[in-house]
Amino acid sequence: MKDALLDIRAKLDEKAYKNEEHVRLNLVLRILGELGWCIWNPKEVNAEFVVAPGEDKTKVDLAIFLTSYTPVVFMEIKAVGQLSSKLAEIEKQLRDYNRNLTALFSIITDGQEWRFYFSQAGGEFSHKCFKVVHLLRDEIEDIEKNFRSFLSKAEIASGNAHREAEGYLQLSQKQRVIEDCLPLARRLIQEPPYPSLPEVLVRLVKERGFTLSTEEALTHIQGAIEKNDSSAAAEKTVRQTSQPIHVPERSGQLRQINPDDPGDLRFTRALEGQLGESRGTTWRELLEAGIRQTLKQGSSLADMRAELTLNIVEGDKTDSGFSPVSGTSVSLQGVDAGKAVRNLVAMARRNRWELYVRVRWGTDSKFAGQEGVLHILPSA
Repeated sequence: MKDALLDIRAKLDEKAYKNEEHVRLNLVLRILGELGWCIWNPKEVNAEFVVAPGEDKTKVDLAIFLTSYTPVVFMEIKAVGQLSSKLAEIEKQLRDYNRNLTALFSIITDGQEWRFYFSQAGGEFSHKCFKVVHLLRDEIEDIEKNFRSFLSKAEIASGNAHREAEGYLQLSQKQRVIEDCLPLARRLIQEPPYPSLPEVLVRLVKERGFTLSTEEALTHIQGAIEKNDSSAAAEKTVRQTSQPIHVPERSGQLRQINPDDPGDLRFTRALEGQLGESRGTTWRELLEAGIRQTLKQGSSLADMRAELTLNIVEGDKTDSGFSPVSGTSVSLQGVDAGKAVRNLVAMARRNRWELYVRVRWGTDSKFAGQEGVLHILPSA
């Protein structure tokens, strides 16, 4: 599905979708097909579905069915960029569609923005919106996760989508705003002036009318990481690039980590970093980037084992702390931050790569809440 989303994002950037039918046929149906729905079967994906045939015969753009008689999703589709100005009107339409035949979810989309409503909840229809997905602003991993969670045939059929949406809707309004802002905050920390994640999250939440302290932001970020093992995918922002590293100006104000004697890094998190031509936001991402680049340059697995203190094996190994290194035929065993730094430094020096990592110490460290930077320039 990721490839399809990347292609759709590229076409949105190119303004390839010229009208509402382009969005419905070339974008929405493509995504539904990726999510397991038989888009060629009108008994499952029904276009121009008449909601109340005995009354005014109003039609919903798409109705999705698990059984012949029970719709699970109603969708209203607009041309790209035509959602925000008509949102209240479209919400009223969907509210009326659900009066006679209530679907589990209702979705409003213009292709780039998707608004998910839990139709079966009580209260005003506008307050039933539990998730907003934006195909241009959100990270691809977040988009894929949300689509699979709330719109895949398997998750809806199993009841998981129902339960997750219901639980999400029960969060306080402030919590839901924080949840919606976090993916965008993760993206913005990768751009100049390279602010910290809590700093950006506080600002985005404030822009939406809520006050969030830095301590609350840190607690929420840590909770999100601990809550879901897939947070690594949500955090993933590795980008292959030939651009030089842009070191934030404030790096001189951070604790300087000595590459030869980095000290105690047990309670640190990598916030942003780059090794050679690859970027990452976790120790694991940076190590994998180094392994990929080293193999690409012609080094063998035996060479890496001789020069590094990492446990790397052939094949896809998923036990004993091992995980496959994407884009390669090897697997890497997990290591702590200290060992990760020592091996990143070794790879940078051996290959004459620039290494830059900005880190933050956790609450269990004597440097709790402080940030530091490790920076090595390529040797001549």
